[in-house]
Amino acid sequence: VSVIDTEKNAAGTVQIGSTVVVEYENGTQKTFQILGSQESSPADGRISYQSPLGAALLEHKKGEVIMVQTAGGAQECKIADIL
Repeated sequence: VSVIDTEKNAAGTVQIGSTVVVEYENGTQKTFQILGSQESSPADGRISYQSPLGAALLEHKKGEVIMVQTAGGAQECKIADIL
């Protein structure tokens, strides 16, 4: 068992345990919590840090635009907020 500290880190980057608001190109926003694979439940907004989106978000800051590679192709999205 490992403990994940969910407090904001000093650098303000997305880490395991972070809750992130993602804004897609079409203007829609979704909120995700980045967790381990066993805690993930995409329908409930909890995604694995190993998923394409989770991995792309790690170590990035609020306002950054990232490219996510998915089965449907590449998709661009912006980190609107880190809660």
